[in-house]
Amino acid sequence: MGSPSLASKVRALVGELSIIYSVGRRWSRPMPQPDSPEPLSEVHLYAVIPTWCEGDVIASTVYNAFAQGRERVFLLHSL
Repeated sequence: MGSPSLASKVRALVGELSIIYSVGRRWSRPMPQPDSPEPLSEVHLYAVIPTWCEGDVIASTVYNAFAQGRERVFLLHSL
């Protein structure tokens, strides 16, 4: 594999600068960590994972969700 082209180097630099200076990223801005963070009382996290014939992946995903403290996991199956 050859070295990256000039265009890919420029894209990488522009991407890095856009993160540092929040250019074109109105929805996210890097911020320093607070000295004393205030944790949220309770957070409900939901996810939709579109798959097709990937039972082993879904089984691992559900297992990991429970291992990380989820109390429920909903699976939707469409034919």
